[in-house]
Amino acid sequence: SIENKQVSEIKVTGYPPLNGDGLLLRKSKLIVVQNRLNVISAYQLSPDYSSARFISRMTHPEFSFPTTAAFSSNGLLVVNGQLHKRGGSEPPVLPFSVLRVNEP
Repeated sequence: SIENKQVSEIKVTGYPPLNGDGLLLRKSKLIVVQNRLNVISAYQLSPDYSSARFISRMTHPEFSFPTTAAFSSNGLLVVNGQLHKRGGSEPPVLPFSVLRVNEP
């Protein structure tokens, strides 16, 4: 809770939010950018925020290890972090890209 500055794990039913990187909250809807999976998932939070139920997920052919997102007037802006290319033989594609996608 904000009052006592404590963090608590919430129970999630349905698709697990593995590799969650970027998090967005709009009212009681939590959006999770799942970087390594190239997926963005949406969850419905309970009124007291103690649990969440999976609603939907989406991917995009141009996702490249998405790391974070922001709400825009017509969907989400998603940053392709390309972290899978870090330290490897294949360099990242420059410039890094930001995609506009629909909310899951």
